[in-house]
Amino acid sequence: MEDKLIKEHLADYKINVLNITENGLWRNKKYGHILPEILKERNILASDYYQSIIDEIKNKDIKLHPYFHHLNSSQALCFNLFHPLIVENDLFPILNRVNKKIEQNEIIEKYEFEYIEDHRENTNFDLFLKTKNNINIYFEIKYTENEFGKEIKDEKHIQKYNTIYKNKLNVFNNVNIDIFLQYYQIFRNLIYNDNGYNIFVFPRNRIDLENSLNEVLNKHCNKNQQEHTIIMYIENIVDSILDYDNQKIKDHYKLFMEKYCPNKVRAYCT
Repeated sequence: MEDKLIKEHLADYKINVLNITENGLWRNKKYGHILPEILKERNILASDYYQSIIDEIKNKDIKLHPYFHHLNSSQALCFNLFHPLIVENDLFPILNRVNKKIEQNEIIEKYEFEYIEDHRENTNFDLFLKTKNNINIYFEIKYTENEFGKEIKDEKHIQKYNTIYKNKLNVFNNVNIDIFLQYYQIFRNLIYNDNGYNIFVFPRNRIDLENSLNEVLNKHCNKNQQEHTIIMYIENIVDSILDYDNQKIKDHYKLFMEKYCPNKVRAYCT
């Protein structure tokens, strides 16, 4: 039901904010919350950071998801949510959640959207940060996706389990192939836990995602793995930014709220 309401909101947003009346296609059917593919760059917020994000995508040849023109695209949300903070080097509220010992002037030495660390294993992170003090942070972003990805027990995935994942999964408790495939995407993220921190970002109301993640953490992860796995709500990140003195960045996240957090827009304006 919530997913339906978000898509209805985004359909109205497309018409009333973006002034686009034409609907985009998915599986040969038109939907109100989807942009015509030729207008997919309008999925980036029209703030002072718009051109910087577009340049980032083009100059670094970032591969856009097939459904990037959907207004509920989590990839577009990731650019809109994090790129301005990276440009302004103003990630301290996020870094502080990761590790209280991180200083406010901590420098991000490297960042990469659509990051792959191990091309043989091939997990794709929505965003990767590396601090000057060699703290690695891996982000997984969800918005309206139904769940974390799972896979079927077919020949392809049995082979991948035996050749790539079986040894990597030894660091977890009681994980066999069936459990691995049931929580496929979560485990593929968490196998990088010993190299840094995993941050899962999604809306506060996605209790389903939180429950799935906590199921894995509580049943199959040790204390260190649990401490290196962090849930951040999109709304809380935006709240922390709206306290900034930087008017340019505040204006961007007001536009972000208007698009992605309509209930917060009402709350913020009252």
